Amino acid sequence: MSLRSLATLVLLLAGAAAACDDGTTAPAPSLEVSLTAATDSVRVNTRTDGSTEVVCRARFRAVSTGDTGTRARWQGGVFRFYTGADRATAIDSIAFTPEYLTLLLANAPLTPGFDQGTVWQLVQREPFTVQAEFRYKQVGTEFAPRTVTASTECRPQG
Repeated sequence: MSLRSLATLVLLLAGAAAACDDGTTAPAPSLEVSLTAATDSVRVNTRTDGSTEVVCRARFRAVSTGDTGTRARWQGGVFRFYTGADRATAIDSIAFTPEYLTLLLANAPLTPGFDQGTVWQLVQREPFTVQAEFRYKQVGTEFAPRTVTASTECRPQG
């Protein structure tokens, strides 16, 4: 094959490859986390001063799905507490560092198939809602941190 024939063949192959290219690249492997919340039990106690308190056992569960080989790390989180009908302003909150959130959720890596939960006993003077907001970031990507939220009502039945 002559040099000229080889150059023509290379140009034809390059043109065919360009014609097949739709300009997109394969999506980056990703990992998604979902968060659920549930109330296991609620009871009302009478304190020695005659006031009442609502004791709530709340469960939060994080489950991840995604492409094999993907990993993410917790970036932190917060519990927010609301009473009454107004959900615009939390009456209290508890912040979690990334390390503490990792410890709460079994100190396990955040990979596809991760399924861990944490149970909390929470106490307020009146019925309340607790909202969990957990942040995570996929390792080795430029993806921005993602936030998952879930909430549960801590109100006695009846």
